[in-house]
Amino acid sequence: MLTAISRYGARVLPNTEELVAACKVRGEFIQGAQIAEFEDAFARRAGGGIAVTAAYGRMAFYYMLKALDLPRGSEIIFPSLTFWVVPELAKVAGLTVVFADVDPKTFTIDAASVERVITEKTRVIVPTHLYGLSCDMDKVEAVAARHNLVVIEDCAHALGATFKGRAVGTFGSGARSEGPRRGRRAAVAEREARDRSAADGTAAANLHQAVGVLDLAVSGPLDRGVDRCEP
Repeated sequence: MLTAISRYGARVLPNTEELVAACKVRGEFIQGAQIAEFEDAFARRAGGGIAVTAAYGRMAFYYMLKALDLPRGSEIIFPSLTFWVVPELAKVAGLTVVFADVDPKTFTIDAASVERVITEKTRVIVPTHLYGLSCDMDKVEAVAARHNLVVIEDCAHALGATFKGRAVGTFGSGARSEGPRRGRRAAVAEREARDRSAADGTAAANLHQAVGVLDLAVSGPLDRGVDRCEP
């Protein structure tokens, strides 16, 4: 007989029932003081910015895309190796998904490939930090700057990782980051949107209001990632 073993420790905290009962007594179904405390703590641990609760990580990503208020059919670039639900939510938001290749050594997005697939309709790049290893954010941001594109980081598999000493999730206009388990609630450390061109100024301002998701059942420290220092 096979026995399922959790990769990240216990999925239910020992005092889960007590925590739920206490929330029920206080009449807190989806909001409460503990959530606000977690938002503040997560934002500090993630490297700054703002963390705001929502239902799921995929929905957090959807909200950020909608906050950009991009023209329908605008193109958004993902790495070819990513969680399939994320590009699907981009389609639901009315965007056209374009895939770039990944670096064969790190399996993260290849900035040179990103540049090759950019068109006049491209508006967003989604670098996906993977297996605790960050993307080469110097190259990604350089491409974004040359083409005036928004960067939304996907940190779901690299929470706590850094690039040259800087936390993932603090480079782009916004980020979604999961706790140690995919499939449960995720977390978004949403940073202040960078200035864009006059034509896109409203979109940048709207992104600052984007909503993210927090995992209230993280079963381990937020430092499972590693630092990537090489250029």
